Amino acid sequence: NERPEIIELDILAKDNLIKTVLWNSTNIFDAEGKKVVATVAQDITLRKNSEDALSILETRYRRLFESAKDGILILDADTGKIVDVNPFLIELLGYSKTEFTEKFIWEIGTFRDIFENKEKFIELQQEEYVRYDNLPLKTSGGHNISVEFVSNVYMVNNKKVIQCNIRDITERKKAEHDLIVSETRLRTLVQTIPDLIWVKDMEG
Repeated sequence: NERPEIIELDILAKDNLIKTVLWNSTNIFDAEGKKVVATVAQDITLRKNSEDALSILETRYRRLFESAKDGILILDADTGKIVDVNPFLIELLGYSKTEFTEKFIWEIGTFRDIFENKEKFIELQQEEYVRYDNLPLKTSGGHNISVEFVSNVYMVNNKKVIQCNIRDITERKKAEHDLIVSETRLRTLVQTIPDLIWVKDMEG
């Protein structure tokens, strides 16, 4: 069709290995003025294999990210902007993905206690690791929940990002509180009634 054509092509080499080449064909004239087709084949097997391996890793990461039962926020470590959020956190806090992404972490109301302002965020950049074992957060609907909050700074494609993992521990904290109340009531009862009380094992 008179136009240069560049395609990726799998070829079977003499050693029975399949190689991927970048096949570049174009019409030219030879020394006698005759039109011929010139083809340059560039071996891109290693590059293609690397791209395929990277694609597999990215697919696995995305599946883990989307299906995780913890909330995950990805921040630009230089600016503090939210670049990604997983479905679990969207459901947990009740904000839409649009309300999260491209905003600064301190602009999301529920995180203001952690990142009150840009200066507070700079502390995280310097520490590179922050952990809260029992952090109170508020959902978009005004409900109070308790979470474990862990953030780490790491490199992705030569760029620093911050990953925040957020685990809902509201039910666990409630169970712990109920257990303390129950034990306190039982202890008070045992200490105040006039009868003799003891506890023994099954062997007496």
